[in-house]
Amino acid sequence: MEQTTQQSTILGCGYVGRRVAQQWTQAGLTVTATTTTPTNVPTLETIAHNAVVIRGDDAPALQHLLAYQDTVLVSVAGRRKGYKETYLNTAQTLAQVLPHTLVRQVIYTSSFSVYGNHGGHWVTEET
Repeated sequence: MEQTTQQSTILGCGYVGRRVAQQWTQAGLTVTATTTTPTNVPTLETIAHNAVVIRGDDAPALQHLLAYQDTVLVSVAGRRKGYKETYLNTAQTLAQVLPHTLVRQVIYTSSFSVYGNHGGHWVTEET
């Protein structure tokens, strides 16, 4: 069976992920929204075709989820978790599983919160 609409997954549906899910759904894409918080599923089901609870470091589950997707938006948030668990582990897991999927495009978003609050001063790699 031939796929007729673009299949897109959003890893992390906080503020940015939810807005993108709404826009992509309205544009006619088939959107899967993910979260690590089960209580977020009902809300995500109102803006996306599918809502899935998944961790970014769960390689088998992530590979299964992304197997037939065209696009992945990485929009994870680091709230109570550390940088390594949230960003690095997710990126490493994606690098491991993406070659085994049909994903053609990865869009990565970041948050200034990983750099901490520097009171409006410039932040560089040396900060």
